[in-house]
Amino acid sequence: MSLPSIKNLALFALGALLLTACGKEYTTLPTSPTITQGIYGTVVERWGDWQPHPGSTVSAGETPISNDIYVYEYTTLSDLNSLSNDENGILRFPIDSMPYPLVATTASASNGFYQIQLPAGHYSVLLLENGMLYSCGFDSNVGLMPVTVDSGQVVRFNLVLDHAIY
Repeated sequence: MSLPSIKNLALFALGALLLTACGKEYTTLPTSPTITQGIYGTVVERWGDWQPHPGSTVSAGETPISNDIYVYEYTTLSDLNSLSNDENGILRFPIDSMPYPLVATTASASNGFYQIQLPAGHYSVLLLENGMLYSCGFDSNVGLMPVTVDSGQVVRFNLVLDHAIY
């Protein structure tokens, strides 16, 4: 092989290496926590008919999404000042209806991953959709998406923005 051919091959290899490294820098998203105390997990949007019947052509699934996440002091449904139902019967809460202070906020990445450093405590974790807060579940006291973080604990806490039919 001649010297110009080796030089061209070396430049090609270097260019491919740089493109690969740059691509990874922008496309690799975190999937495990780097925090020392708080919560982390994945946000998914669930859609479709989860109780299909014979002859049904509606599909169902869930997809990781980027979404805003709000953490409040533990809040129950009866603590809220006002509620709203959309056309699908999903409960939503105006931000100003929350009686307790906002503790933290973040957004999940496009792969759905999020993490929030939090002090030890008991919290309600809500998603923001169309300017309204959304709770994807309750505890036995009708507490909105409750999670407890103990000192030195990192809790996996997955969230679902549910648009499915059951």
